[in-house]
Amino acid sequence: MFNVSFRVQTIIKAAPEAIFPLLADLTRHGEWSANPVQIEAVTKGTPQVGSVYRSAAQVNNLHFSAELTVNEYQPPLSFAFTGKDETGTFKHQFRLSPEPNGTRMERRVSFELSFRQWLMYCLLLFPVRLPAARKALRRLKEYVEAGQP
Repeated sequence: MFNVSFRVQTIIKAAPEAIFPLLADLTRHGEWSANPVQIEAVTKGTPQVGSVYRSAAQVNNLHFSAELTVNEYQPPLSFAFTGKDETGTFKHQFRLSPEPNGTRMERRVSFELSFRQWLMYCLLLFPVRLPAARKALRRLKEYVEAGQP
């Protein structure tokens, strides 16, 4: 197995309490994601550790389906979920830190890959995933700073 990861971060001019609900409710990720994604809750109720979701994403005319599981939920400072799709097993971690001008938000994305998946990641996915993560962070920042609910 190969483990690879990357991280992106930004400062958002808002309190962690204004940002956290957009991260912790996976069904809202399509509002700011870089690529079209639809996520539905399998587990009903408010998100919590163990909550399960199904996602359908489209990246450059490729469709990916995944089951997602929340594995960290600490409002309003940290949230994480894991998933598995055709590209491998992955984890998204979000950390929010209050700062004088708003909130520093860091997103770390890590993958556990077979050799074949690692090759695909290096050749195709890394050049797509990292720019998409940057774009999603930029979109979330704009969304929150524009006062979206």
